[in-house]
Amino acid sequence: MENPSREGPFEPTDGEPTSRLTLGELEVAVRSADPTAFLVLPRILRRVIKQHRQLAGFGLVVPHRKSYVIDGGPLLEIVEKDELGLPDYAVLPEKVILLARPGPGELEETPAGDVLLDCWRLLFHARVHVALEDKPAAKQFTSAMIRERIHRIGTAEFDEVRAVLGQDDLLLPAGGEESVYVEFAATYLELRFFSAGFLPHYFPSLKSLEAVDAVLWEDIDAEELFRATRPAGAPDPRDSFALDEWADMSAEGDLFPIDAFLLDEIPSQSKYRVLMRKSQRPASLGNVVRAAIYHARARRCAPPELAFRAESAVKTDVNRMIQRLRAALEVEQSSPQHWQESLFALVGQTPRGIWTVEARLLYDLQKVCVDHEREVYTVDLVEWAKSFGRRPLKRSLPAQRDVLMLKHLRSAAGRLAVVRISDGLRRQLARLVHDAMERVEARLRRRLRPRIDAALDEVGLKGRNPPEQVARKKLVEELLDHISERGFLTMGDLRDAISRNNLKLPDLAEPLDFLRGDQLLRADRRLALALDGVYRHGEFYMRWMQRLSSLAFGTAAGRFLTRYAAVPFGGAYVALAGVHEVWKMILGVEQSAAEPGFHPASPSVLLLGLLILFLVNSAGFRRAVGRFFTTAYRVFNALAIEPIRWIVQSRLLQQIVHSRPFTISFRFVVKPLVWTVIVWRLVLLDEPSWRMSPGAAVSIFLAFNLLLNSRLGRNAEEVAADWIVQGWHRFGLRAITGLFWFVVDTFRRLLAVIERLMYSVDEFLRFRSGESRTSLIVKAVLGFVWFFVSYVLRFAVTVLIEPQINPLKHFPVVTVSHKLLFGLIPHLRAVFIGLGMEKALALTTATAIITGIPGLFGFLVWELKENWRLYAANRRRQLGPIPIGPHSETMSRLLKPGFHSGTLSKRYAKLRRAERRARAGGSWRAAHRHARAIRHAELSIRRWVQREFLELFAQSKSWPAARIIIDEIRLGTNCVRLTLGSADDAEAPLKLVFEAKSGRLLAGVTASGWIDRLPPDGRRVLAAALIGLYKSAGVEMVRQQIEGEFHVSVPLAEPVRVPLAEPVPPLCYDVTAEGLVVWPDDLSDVEVFYDLREGPWIAPQSVRGLPRRRMPTIERRRIIFDEVPVDWDRWVEAWEHDVSRAGNPLDTSAFSSVLPP
Repeated sequence: MENPSREGPFEPTDGEPTSRLTLGELEVAVRSADPTAFLVLPRILRRVIKQHRQLAGFGLVVPHRKSYVIDGGPLLEIVEKDELGLPDYAVLPEKVILLARPGPGELEETPAGDVLLDCWRLLFHARVHVALEDKPAAKQFTSAMIRERIHRIGTAEFDEVRAVLGQDDLLLPAGGEESVYVEFAATYLELRFFSAGFLPHYFPSLKSLEAVDAVLWEDIDAEELFRATRPAGAPDPRDSFALDEWADMSAEGDLFPIDAFLLDEIPSQSKYRVLMRKSQRPASLGNVVRAAIYHARARRCAPPELAFRAESAVKTDVNRMIQRLRAALEVEQSSPQHWQESLFALVGQTPRGIWTVEARLLYDLQKVCVDHEREVYTVDLVEWAKSFGRRPLKRSLPAQRDVLMLKHLRSAAGRLAVVRISDGLRRQLARLVHDAMERVEARLRRRLRPRIDAALDEVGLKGRNPPEQVARKKLVEELLDHISERGFLTMGDLRDAISRNNLKLPDLAEPLDFLRGDQLLRADRRLALALDGVYRHGEFYMRWMQRLSSLAFGTAAGRFLTRYAAVPFGGAYVALAGVHEVWKMILGVEQSAAEPGFHPASPSVLLLGLLILFLVNSAGFRRAVGRFFTTAYRVFNALAIEPIRWIVQSRLLQQIVHSRPFTISFRFVVKPLVWTVIVWRLVLLDEPSWRMSPGAAVSIFLAFNLLLNSRLGRNAEEVAADWIVQGWHRFGLRAITGLFWFVVDTFRRLLAVIERLMYSVDEFLRFRSGESRTSLIVKAVLGFVWFFVSYVLRFAVTVLIEPQINPLKHFPVVTVSHKLLFGLIPHLRAVFIGLGMEKALALTTATAIITGIPGLFGFLVWELKENWRLYAANRRRQLGPIPIGPHSETMSRLLKPGFHSGTLSKRYAKLRRAERRARAGGSWRAAHRHARAIRHAELSIRRWVQREFLELFAQSKSWPAARIIIDEIRLGTNCVRLTLGSADDAEAPLKLVFEAKSGRLLAGVTASGWIDRLPPDGRRVLAAALIGLYKSAGVEMVRQQIEGEFHVSVPLAEPVRVPLAEPVPPLCYDVTAEGLVVWPDDLSDVEVFYDLREGPWIAPQSVRGLPRRRMPTIERRRIIFDEVPVDWDRWVEAWEHDVSRAGNPLDTSAFSSVLPP
């Protein structure tokens, strides 16, 4: 769809492209386009919305606050005519459009064309509301018509629409599906005409914009409305923005052409010769970039007869650089033109400052060449001494080469968005750098994968069956992920990867296993040798923590004590002691450190410990407790919440509250009385002996009455409310929650930064071929000193300090530990004094030691929570959700909104806000950041599908079809769509969807594709793999299972005239928080409800009308996928034997319909 053209060019009021409009000129332009439109102050518009929509509360969030449509009669009950800019004798039209007026500062700073364009958008949006809300009676929307349009757009897509509009405060209250549809139409069409490039990020789940256009075009002639609402002098909408990870978001053309560096300075032959002479030494040492920078600077000041020589020197340097890059990247001989153009443009910008970003990018690329050309060694006196000379003092680190190259390529990629070259060249260079990163990463994985495999094989970490073999490959790839992303690997990374993996450690079989270490400790030693310089051998405290935890978690006796004593009763004491400390802080009760606090043997600790014991060790008890709380909530809701809600929402109460007597009483009695009481209390605080006389009270009451109900008082109240609203938007709940997670992320990033800095020092102290013998000796000595410094620093920061300042780790373990240990400070001080230490120093030392120890407990608890899952005996008995996202989110946490979930929804909301600000003239840096985060989430999902799903087919001997490949992954705010192709049939892909709907995670096949050509044994293999994929995602309901319970295909209310966003399901239904809503006959008003809170059999309940056919009673476990467990042993048995045979452990009636028929 193209925007309609306008006749004639845009001519601002004064003929200048940067002219400004006065408020009067703007009002004339808007009223000429639509006489029913009025520009009003934002506070007046918010007042109208609040009063007309009867919004309760203070009005911190007023929906749809930029435009509003209202009838003229009700409007005059809220505002005065002069507030609309009308004289008293003016007559309002029947329907009025109110638009938020831009402020004086905005009019002064914004060009006239941009102001007119913004008003055009608001007017167009409002007129869409008018067109859809005021349809003739014969064409009024019915619920069936709205439902039919929703199904044509897509039910999952419309869920996203509803959520996005709600997040952006565009939905007015007390509106049903019709209100959502109208607001979607207005928002979608506004973006379609004015910011089409914004649509893919605003509603990312909409796959076919043409299908949506066709649905909306049946209800409104948008193009005619677009032309009719154009203010005089408004320019054509120009949406040349395209969010690009690498390119700056400039709408201009080539701001810096290739020959930009040829803009000469004043010619100076002497300066030219000095610069050319300076270039010789770096060129002889291989520093091509430095030589090229000197030549570029010489070209700018060269006399005309010498300019060609400098330019030729720059080209020679660039060509030398390209040859070195092609050798480092192992690129076949091909045309170097793209590299030449990009590097030539970069060199041309290097003289434009000191240490420019272009120069730094060129040095990053040169470091890639150096990393390839020079061998890296470590000079390790400590390791040489520990091995009694068996390991050489100077060791080669071949694994470091690709790691360092990838690191410097990432650094170069990070500078691409800000280099001063044209967008076309930037994108070209970005593709070259990105291809280089992929090439180097693939080579790194290819070289390191066999080493990791060999190390794990040596310690016995092998897969014994297909699921474990898949898990083993996933483990290796995750370790390679860490190396490629961070450049190094630690014992903690290895431990966490195994803990999350299905490949587990066996129990300690004999005392010798404890002495030599379990498989994790042995793998730690092997990897330190195999990946020398990349893998960091575990510190002694990490190794001993693992060794001791193996006794508690890797032996039957240790697990018994852990599960039946330490966790329940120790956890009960820590929890109650923490609550006790918080309660004392709330009450303001002070207690000395030495005073005994909460007793470990108190009855409350024993009772809570018994409760935790049963919760930890009895699944039946957990289910019973869950049912008890569910029932208690329902009873409380029925007896307390619902009656209050019924009373508040009752028509009688609403009539009373909104009646004229109540309104008058509230305005003239309640509000002045409240302020009178406030004044009385404030004065009483300063003068306790003061007493307000009745006359003074009446005078104050009357004064407030006069002030609050006058025009001035109302305006002052609205201005104050404006300040509060702006403060709430800036420092409200969103900012508070953001601050909390900012603190958490800060500590995580701080640890990562410290770790990277320490690793950078390690890299600096490594010896490279070509360096002198003196450098070798100096680095050996410094490396010896740095070994001890880094050990102490890492221990202090990681173990003692960070757990005490990180709020997640501090409470309650560190808090309770402080309470228990503070009483030891006097005793330890006395010990130090007895050893001859001065009193002040003894107190300082004792306090520092006791203060640091609680961090150790926080570190141990935080680290040991991962150690439990290391052992096969502690494996989850059933398949369940696994970490998928870039920050270890499960699929539910990626898709379901919540305080610590809804990653995609929150990220898209941030992207919308950032892109909206950028399109208004702000920076695109934040939009780039959020777009990259979404792409990282997509990469994580791709890896999950590849490693958990597709790898099963590679390991299975029963899969009869060709290799399956991932064609596409599309992310939305509430859904993930997968397109899986087959090597045999690329034209008919299989399409899967995971979607969050009404608090549940649903999955299903939206296009069967090549499934239809699978033989029965192939379908059974695919169904088994799909069951595992759904379980790893935490899917609660599968659409094929729901539709399989209803065997009648239901037609739509009207024939489908355009391609649908997704195929119409065999049954028209919707999933709500309470249950399943079914329209059995068609999309009409006949509605049947299945209450999913019941069980095990769910009977249909007629909500509206009587269906023409008998509705079945459904067995709960046949439509609630997550309530049918799949044991690990059953999963292994199915794949270890022939999973393609009929009657295999996964070929049961509970899973018979996970595939389409």
